[in-house]
Amino acid sequence: MPDRLVRFVFRRLHAERITGPITRRVNGHRGKFLLLFAFIYLFVGYGYLVVITAGRRQTFGWLPEWSMGVLAWPWLIAAGVAILSAWKRVPPRTDRFGFMAIAVVPMLWGCLFLISWVLEYSQTGWLSSVTYFALASIVVLVSSWPNAVEVTPMFRVMPHPLDGDE
Repeated sequence: MPDRLVRFVFRRLHAERITGPITRRVNGHRGKFLLLFAFIYLFVGYGYLVVITAGRRQTFGWLPEWSMGVLAWPWLIAAGVAILSAWKRVPPRTDRFGFMAIAVVPMLWGCLFLISWVLEYSQTGWLSSVTYFALASIVVLVSSWPNAVEVTPMFRVMPHPLDGDE
């Protein structure tokens, strides 16, 4: 009885049914990665628009007298480019602009924090710099991977008669 219940719930609440309408139009695993990072970048950009802390002002104190909202726009633009690139299904490799956008912004932030540390505006700027460079390297690594090949089976595998529902 519990086995039947688990199978019933799994069939009804299968993850593919929930995410299917969104991910069906996405360009494979690479597109899903772009969407994931786009949503992360949207939250980071929103954080730069809304949350203005004294530490953040001190870290970016060497920049011209910009408002902190200016620092949000690269993250938001990269997220937009990544979302558009994830849904573009024209071959070959049309998602390169999305990967380029989500790789350049953390590289830029790594440089900003490194400069902030060298100019002694931030004591822990080197740590933030390493973190952003690591994030950018993950994106560069994933961008070099090919999409998985979709294989459609020629024959339908029938379940064993003893393994089916009773």
